[in-house]
Amino acid sequence: MRVLFLDDDLKRRTAFWNANADRHDVLMADCADAAVIALMGQHFDYISLDHDLCVNDQNRRSGFDVPNGQVVAEWLVSNPDASPNARVVIHSYNEWGASQMAKILTNGGRPWIIVAFNPQDASIESERTNWMAQFSDYDASAHGSG
Repeated sequence: MRVLFLDDDLKRRTAFWNANADRHDVLMADCADAAVIALMGQHFDYISLDHDLCVNDQNRRSGFDVPNGQVVAEWLVSNPDASPNARVVIHSYNEWGASQMAKILTNGGRPWIIVAFNPQDASIESERTNWMAQFSDYDASAHGSG
């Protein structure tokens, strides 16, 4: 499976890589611009997005105004032919940011799920058993493909 994992935190990227790279073709992105550039030229089966990315995003390449996961969600909605059957996973600790990304994806017709990232078991296969999170004021199962 071809996987795109967007997260600015090196520890989370490392945990995800260690749990998945031996079984999946994993591409890491540390900023919104890098994720969008990857999506422009490649097909992915699984796209995992963080919301809060580094405020002083030193790796910005294409001039997006806001370097966070919403930029990538908006790009996916604006480009429906880009990885159209990919499983989109929102793994942000930021409840508000995750809900904003979910709304963007829902309004654009892109199925998604929200998960809580667990660095002790970051494998894609453990997603349903170990990663699922219930947000107090946002029911992911009512809005995505959960």
